[in-house]
Amino acid sequence: METAPFQTSLDDGLFHIILNHPGEGNSFTTGFCMELNRIANDISENPAVRAVLLSATGRFFSVGGDIGMMSGERLALPGIVKTLTSPLHMALARLRQMNAPVVCAVNGKGSVRRRVGARRGRRYISFE
Repeated sequence: METAPFQTSLDDGLFHIILNHPGEGNSFTTGFCMELNRIANDISENPAVRAVLLSATGRFFSVGGDIGMMSGERLALPGIVKTLTSPLHMALARLRQMNAPVVCAVNGKGSVRRRVGARRGRRYISFE
């Protein structure tokens, strides 16, 4: 049974985005990246969204790019990567520029080491 790559909800100002392809490790496919970009565009100007929570179902938050999709013809790889990453980068830029905090609840091995920093007037704490 095919499921949507994301589940979303808005409750009392909190917009929750849940990565929802645990069987594939929530890997980045073209459809995944395009849908995330659509969601980010929709919420970026919504005054009802006061905070964003990004989490995932399954064992991993995300395993990254879909290797199966990228393992085809080697000469086509640069175009595939651009097609994959363009909407992903735009979605991340939209989320970063929102006038609302974005919190990522990351599960999996990548969530062990603590790092604190600031960038352009924003503070962040990440546990890697």
